[in-house]
Amino acid sequence: MRAVMRHTVYGVFAFLVLGILVLSATAFGRRVSQSFFSPFTSLWRSGERWVAGILPDWLPGTKSKQERLLELELKVRELETRLARSVELEKANAELRRLYQLPDLPAWKAVAADVISRDPIRWNQEFGINKGLMEGIQVGALVMSGPYVVGRVRESNRHSAQIATLISPECRFSVVLGEQKTVGICSGSESRGLRGEAQFQVDFLPKDLRLHHGQEVFTSGLGGGIPGGLPVGIVVPCGDGKLFQIVANSRAKLLCEPLGNLPAIRYVVVLCPVWKTDE
Repeated sequence: MRAVMRHTVYGVFAFLVLGILVLSATAFGRRVSQSFFSPFTSLWRSGERWVAGILPDWLPGTKSKQERLLELELKVRELETRLARSVELEKANAELRRLYQLPDLPAWKAVAADVISRDPIRWNQEFGINKGLMEGIQVGALVMSGPYVVGRVRESNRHSAQIATLISPECRFSVVLGEQKTVGICSGSESRGLRGEAQFQVDFLPKDLRLHHGQEVFTSGLGGGIPGGLPVGIVVPCGDGKLFQIVANSRAKLLCEPLGNLPAIRYVVVLCPVWKTDE
């Protein structure tokens, strides 16, 4: 009798084990198992948190409330710092998007840079940027602020460069006058407008020149050193009210105001020839 009962128990146990194995291999069985053991798992986790909460701080592996509070404060400060940086980056990115309003120039590489230094005495004539030879910036490269030309690279170092603006005598390149396509050479000028505006001059023009007040001046692109067709400035009257002066009865010279806001430049784009940067 006992042997029969023992064999019966063994059979029922084996049947249960076989049923569990079969059910565990099916999706239905896994759902049944999860629903059966879920209350025990939740109870175990709750008990674990409760035990961790009542354990004294001096036990190994536990942190005091002050330490946990300090960690939370440090995380909050880190998040605040990240938020402040993200706001500044959004402002900088908005400015850089405005700077990249450039025409399609496939033969030129545009390098964005920050203005990092300025001499108070020569504030409008030169400034330093945080990009240089390692970023492909060469001496003579054209510098723009927004869609307007503001100068050329005067000196390029490893990770910095000095820029000579349009009103500096060290910034010279050929330009054309509006629709006439008359070519001249622009360079710095010590003259100022009626409101103290910085000005540059365009020299070596034909003396029979015909132009009007506010006529735009563009880069010529001659020589291949800088791209052509980029806006530089507008023609303004000279001190005597005339739009140009005759020099040595052989050529004409006129004054222009830069289109870029030289005193307020914070970011620039340097246009570097691709063939130079790829060498």
